[in-house]
Amino acid sequence: MSGKVESGEEAKEISEFAQDAVLGSLVDTLDCRVMVHMLDGKVFLGILRSFDQYMNMVLEKCKERVYVEKKYADADMGVMVIKWESVKMITHLPEDFEIRQNKTLAKGSFPELKKVQREQRQSLPVLD
Repeated sequence: MSGKVESGEEAKEISEFAQDAVLGSLVDTLDCRVMVHMLDGKVFLGILRSFDQYMNMVLEKCKERVYVEKKYADADMGVMVIKWESVKMITHLPEDFEIRQNKTLAKGSFPELKKVQREQRQSLPVLD
């Protein structure tokens, strides 16, 4: 792109192009395991079963995963609907993801790690 500012119509075309690219990527991950990073810092793992035209997603066998230092823990969430505007990033997980992760991280207790994570976030400075 050049340094010029796009008109409203050009910006709309760019936005539609970006949305089409994301939709195409989501189609490639249907029925695959994914990791979804949320804007609020939560992380969900599950099987992407469907999504709509607004890119809201349905995850099956969903787990919330908490990472603290060299530990992780999961909480089963079942089937979950995730609104796209809450998503920071979604990644396709390789089949050996759990095996590789278990080699580098220890499994912990979800309530304990969630509490530590909450305390760590509360101690962070607030940005205005």
